[in-house]
Amino acid sequence: MDKVPGFEVTKPAQTAEEKAAADKVIADAAAATKIPAQTPEEKAAADAKAATDKAAADAAKAKETQPETNPLDKLGPLPVELLAKAITDNPDLAAALDKAGIDSELLYETSRRAALTDQFTEIFPTPEAATFASENAQHFYDLEEGFPKIQSVEDFDKFVTGTMLPLSQLYDPKTGEPLMNPDGKGYQTDGSIGRFMNAASQFETIGSVSAIDRLITEYSKRQDEAGEQLLEEAKDMREAAVKLQTFRDAGYKLPSAKAQPTQRSPEDQAAIDRAAQIERDAAKTTNDARQKEDQAYQDSVFNDASTAAKSMIVDTLNKTSLNDNEKRFIATQVDSEAWAAVGKNRHFVMQREHLYSLGHSPENKKALVTLAKTTFEIQATKIMQRLVTEAGGKQISAKTAKLAKIETQQTKDLMNQGTGTTPGVKTAPVLTSTQIREQAIKNFQGRNKGSMPNDGEILAETMAIRGLGQRSA
Repeated sequence: MDKVPGFEVTKPAQTAEEKAAADKVIADAAAATKIPAQTPEEKAAADAKAATDKAAADAAKAKETQPETNPLDKLGPLPVELLAKAITDNPDLAAALDKAGIDSELLYETSRRAALTDQFTEIFPTPEAATFASENAQHFYDLEEGFPKIQSVEDFDKFVTGTMLPLSQLYDPKTGEPLMNPDGKGYQTDGSIGRFMNAASQFETIGSVSAIDRLITEYSKRQDEAGEQLLEEAKDMREAAVKLQTFRDAGYKLPSAKAQPTQRSPEDQAAIDRAAQIERDAAKTTNDARQKEDQAYQDSVFNDASTAAKSMIVDTLNKTSLNDNEKRFIATQVDSEAWAAVGKNRHFVMQREHLYSLGHSPENKKALVTLAKTTFEIQATKIMQRLVTEAGGKQISAKTAKLAKIETQQTKDLMNQGTGTTPGVKTAPVLTSTQIREQAIKNFQGRNKGSMPNDGEILAETMAIRGLGQRSA
């Protein structure tokens, strides 16, 4: 084998040239892979980048191992974050809660529910308002679901009688049950469905006549025999469409079939006229009495709601560190903004009208006052929190507020000492709530060319009269 080329056992020694070439190859390879030395600046930058990368990796890992933060923890009247900090920073508080058997986690969950409730009350101020809105949403769902399914006259009849008619039914204010017709064969309605159907037929007639008029104009331009025939047919169709609408307007009776007036003697006619006048007078008296009763009922609701609104504003602002001038200014702003927001709340407006339609029972009045009061308070609370913060004031405890009030009164008493024999200034007579409402309406109409204000504008005007709000435009 030692004689076979390539399999020699003893390889011949390298020549000097071969060894130099091999050493050079090794040296070149080492030079190519050698990392150049870093400057001090480069080393510092590399160390800083490594530290940043490690911190980011540690934070990502910690985030993966920690539970996700509940977004409700930052919201509500007493946020979980604030509550947790108070318990953590005050061991005595934590110990007292444990002793009382109150789990801090239960407190946190209660706080989260309060925060969640705030989001609901932004839309529905009371559970009754939410129920009312839900019921009306169901009606809308019925309309939305049933209307596209109308494919025939039978479908249309089913939709009108099963979906639309129930929405127009009248209910007994005392029992809440649907009112029956005198013949006992159907339910009383507000007539809205009939008006809708009549308007729809009139709309169809107007569209048909307009289309026929265009045909008449087109056929009038033709001079051939076919054009004349088409023109006569179009005129006949126009006359038929008008007569059909007249038939509908007459209660589906032929106008020519109306009974001719009976000839009466002057004495009989005079007696009939007197009876008709008596009936009209009685109806007017009844209607006037009903309107007067309605007005008195609405006045009562208005007075209770406005009194509650005034009390809420005063009580809240008295628990701040603001001075009297700042309180009056904020009260004006709160009154204006809150009632404006209430007036734009369609849930409130529609439920209020619904409650008014149910009659003048004490239960309905209580529900109306609660609805107005709660809706106002939700809006007013947010506005006051913002304005008080902007004014640099902060909430103070009820005890501190009471002491401040006593101190203020004592200061006024000291300033007024020695004036007992001096005739006092005659004060203006105290107006009743009804008189204040009447004056509010009069003031508004004086500035708005006699137009009748809505409830929100009356409330704003009343608060202005009482010195707690600004007048509406």
